[in-house]
Parts: sequence; C-alpha cells; structure tokens
Amino acid sequence: MEHKLKLVFIKKLLKKEGEEGFSLLELVVVVAVLAVLSAIAIPAFDDMRKKAMITTAKTNLILIIKECNLAQVMNGGNATFSDINSWKSSNSYGDRSGLGFGGDGFTYDTGINTNTPIKGSDSCMSIAAKSNTISGSVSGILPHFEIKYNESLRTIEKNCVVDSAKTYNNSTCMTSNPIGGQW
Repeated sequence: MEHKLKLVFIKKLLKKEGEEGFSLLELVVVVAVLAVLSAIAIPAFDDMRKKAMITTAKTNLILIIKECNLAQVMNGGNATFSDINSWKSSNSYGDRSGLGFGGDGFTYDTGINTNTPIKGSDSCMSIAAKSNTISGSVSGILPHFEIKYNESLRTIEKNCVVDSAKTYNNSTCMTSNPIGGQW
C-alpha cells in the first residue's frame, strides 16, 4: 500500500497535461508586490544607515575629547593628538594624518571652519567630523560636527554646520540653537 502511495505521488509530480501551478498573472502580481515593498524598504534602510553614520561620528568625537581631557589631566598641560590612542588609528581616506575610523562617512580634522589636516602636535581639545559624502552619492550630504573645550567658560561645546538644504540632518544638527549646544 505504501509503495502504491509513493507511485501516485511521483506520478502527480511528473504530470504534464493539465498541470496545476502559478499562472503568469499570479507571478506578475507577486513581482509587483515585491517591487512596492522594496521601494518602501530601501529608503527606510538608507535613512537608518545615515542616522548610524551620524551617531558614530558624534560618538567618536565624544570619545576623542574624553581621551584628550584625560591626557591633559595626566600630563598636567595642553594635550596634543599624539598623546591620545585615537591618533594611532589608521586613516583610510589618505587626506588626513592619524585619526581615521574607516567607513563612518566622516573625515576628522582640527576645526569645523577649516580643512587643516590634524598634526600630532595640534591640541586635541577641538576636533571636527566633516562629511566626506557628496551630493548624489549613496549617502547624500551629511552635516559637519565639532566638539571643543572652551577654556574660558570651562565647558564642552558641540557645534554643527549644515551645508545646504539637501544636507541630511533629520534633527541631528540644530543650527538655530546657540553656539555650543547645537547637537
């Protein structure tokens, strides 16, 4: 009996005439539904990716300034980039010395208003993360972030710049806030 059931099952699998299956219309509908779902999901994924890049850059800046502050306390003077471990990281961009966190969408340098490459002898109490993405790229333009120690006020300032209306910021850069508290 079991042998007969197996044979019937195999015959149904090999059946040519009057085969049941998906029609062309059903396949087109499935492909259309998948296309609509991917059209919704891909921009949402890109948005999450940009948010992650911004969060990573801000986190890197906070870690660098903390490391610099610790070096300043330990050395009893003005700490430089060569005094901190972050300086010894590899730079994948080739246009900056020392600091490089590879693939986070930002290049790190000494100030938000300059493109001066970091030198080991520069004070590490001011550092900027500048978007190395460009308009029309997969990532779009990202804001620039800066963190620095204001010695006269003895506070940490967090500033940012949005280059244009096309800059992706999604409330991560509040340029309307006063200097020092923009992110």
